[in-house]
Amino acid sequence: MDLVSTTQLLGNVGEFIGGITVLATLVYLAYQTRQGTRALERAEARATMETFGQFWTSMQDPKTAALWLEGQAGELKPASAEHWSYTSLMVRYVYGMQNLWSSSRKKKLFLKKIGSPKPLVFKR
Repeated sequence: MDLVSTTQLLGNVGEFIGGITVLATLVYLAYQTRQGTRALERAEARATMETFGQFWTSMQDPKTAALWLEGQAGELKPASAEHWSYTSLMVRYVYGMQNLWSSSRKKKLFLKKIGSPKPLVFKR
Protein backbone atom coordinates (compact mmCIF):
# COMPACT_ATOMS: atom_id res chain seq x y z
CA MET A 1 0.00 0.00 0.00
CA ASP A 2 1.28 3.36 -0.85
CA LEU A 3 0.82 6.56 1.09
CA VAL A 4 -2.22 7.74 -0.92
CA SER A 5 -4.12 4.47 -0.36
CA THR A 6 -3.30 4.51 3.35
CA THR A 7 -4.46 8.13 3.67
CA GLN A 8 -7.71 7.37 1.85
CA LEU A 9 -8.31 4.31 4.02
CA LEU A 10 -7.72 6.29 7.22
CA GLY A 11 -9.99 9.07 5.91
CA ASN A 12 -12.77 6.57 5.21
CA VAL A 13 -12.41 4.99 8.65
CA GLY A 14 -12.46 8.43 10.27
CA GLU A 15 -15.57 9.41 8.33
CA PHE A 16 -17.30 6.19 9.38
CA ILE A 17 -16.38 6.73 13.05
CA GLY A 18 -17.56 10.35 12.79
CA GLY A 19 -20.94 9.23 11.40
CA ILE A 20 -21.39 6.72 14.22
CA THR A 21 -20.45 9.41 16.75
CA VAL A 22 -23.01 11.85 15.31
CA LEU A 23 -25.70 9.17 15.46
CA ALA A 24 -24.82 8.31 19.08
CA THR A 25 -24.89 12.03 19.97
CA LEU A 26 -28.37 12.43 18.45
CA VAL A 27 -29.69 9.45 20.40
CA TYR A 28 -28.20 10.83 23.62
CA LEU A 29 -29.69 14.29 23.02
CA ALA A 30 -33.12 12.81 22.31
CA TYR A 31 -32.92 10.89 25.59
CA GLN A 32 -31.85 14.00 27.54
CA THR A 33 -34.63 16.07 25.99
CA ARG A 34 -37.21 13.47 26.98
CA GLN A 35 -35.85 13.38 30.54
CA GLY A 36 -35.92 17.18 30.75
CA THR A 37 -39.53 17.27 29.54
CA ARG A 38 -40.58 14.71 32.13
CA ALA A 39 -38.84 16.66 34.88
CA LEU A 40 -40.67 19.83 33.85
CA GLU A 41 -44.00 18.02 33.81
CA ARG A 42 -43.38 16.65 37.31
CA ALA A 43 -42.38 20.10 38.57
CA GLU A 44 -45.50 21.62 37.07
CA ALA A 45 -47.66 18.92 38.65
CA ARG A 46 -46.04 19.52 42.03
CA ALA A 47 -46.56 23.30 41.74
CA THR A 48 -50.23 22.89 40.88
CA MET A 49 -50.87 20.41 43.65
CA GLU A 50 -49.05 22.69 46.10
CA THR A 51 -51.25 25.60 45.03
CA PHE A 52 -54.39 23.56 45.61
CA GLY A 53 -52.96 22.25 48.87
CA GLN A 54 -52.42 25.80 50.13
CA PHE A 55 -55.92 26.74 49.05
CA TRP A 56 -57.54 23.80 50.83
CA THR A 57 -55.36 24.23 53.90
CA SER A 58 -56.53 27.82 54.20
CA MET A 59 -60.14 26.67 53.76
CA GLN A 60 -59.86 24.55 56.92
CA ASP A 61 -60.06 27.73 58.96
CA PRO A 62 -63.77 28.41 59.65
CA LYS A 63 -63.30 32.17 59.18
CA THR A 64 -61.71 31.64 55.80
CA ALA A 65 -64.42 29.21 54.74
CA ALA A 66 -67.11 31.69 55.82
CA LEU A 67 -65.29 34.42 53.90
CA TRP A 68 -65.25 32.20 50.78
CA LEU A 69 -68.98 31.55 51.08
CA GLU A 70 -69.76 35.25 51.51
CA GLY A 71 -67.59 36.09 48.52
CA GLN A 72 -69.26 33.44 46.37
CA ALA A 73 -72.66 34.82 47.37
CA GLY A 74 -71.57 38.39 46.53
CA GLU A 75 -72.14 39.63 50.06
CA LEU A 76 -68.78 41.40 50.55
CA LYS A 77 -68.40 45.16 50.44
CA PRO A 78 -65.99 46.38 47.76
CA ALA A 79 -62.60 47.65 49.03
CA SER A 80 -63.06 46.06 52.46
CA ALA A 81 -60.41 43.93 54.14
CA GLU A 82 -62.62 40.88 53.73
CA HIS A 83 -62.99 41.66 50.02
CA TRP A 84 -59.21 41.68 49.56
CA SER A 85 -58.81 38.48 51.53
CA TYR A 86 -61.45 36.86 49.35
CA THR A 87 -59.69 38.17 46.24
CA SER A 88 -56.45 36.61 47.46
CA LEU A 89 -58.18 33.26 47.92
CA MET A 90 -59.78 33.52 44.50
CA VAL A 91 -56.47 34.35 42.81
CA ARG A 92 -54.87 31.28 44.40
CA TYR A 93 -57.76 29.11 43.27
CA VAL A 94 -57.79 30.52 39.73
CA TYR A 95 -54.02 30.15 39.45
CA GLY A 96 -54.30 26.48 40.37
CA MET A 97 -57.14 25.93 37.92
CA GLN A 98 -55.18 27.68 35.16
CA ASN A 99 -52.19 25.40 35.73
CA LEU A 100 -54.47 22.41 35.80
CA TRP A 101 -56.15 23.44 32.54
CA SER A 102 -52.93 24.21 30.67
CA SER A 103 -51.34 20.96 31.81
CA SER A 104 -54.37 18.93 30.85
CA ARG A 105 -54.34 20.51 27.40
CA LYS A 106 -50.68 19.62 26.90
CA LYS A 107 -50.81 15.91 27.64
CA LYS A 108 -53.89 15.24 29.73
CA LEU A 109 -51.37 14.89 32.55
CA PHE A 110 -53.60 15.82 35.48
CA LEU A 111 -56.85 14.43 34.21
CA LYS A 112 -55.28 10.98 34.08
CA LYS A 113 -54.02 11.28 37.66
CA ILE A 114 -56.77 13.07 39.59
CA GLY A 115 -59.86 12.97 37.39
CA SER A 116 -61.84 15.81 35.88
CA PRO A 117 -61.96 19.02 37.93
CA LYS A 118 -65.29 19.57 39.60
CA PRO A 119 -66.74 23.02 40.30
CA LEU A 120 -66.31 24.34 43.82
CA VAL A 121 -69.74 24.69 45.37
CA PHE A 122 -70.21 25.02 49.09
CA LYS A 123 -73.56 24.78 50.79
CA ARG A 124 -74.38 26.57 53.97
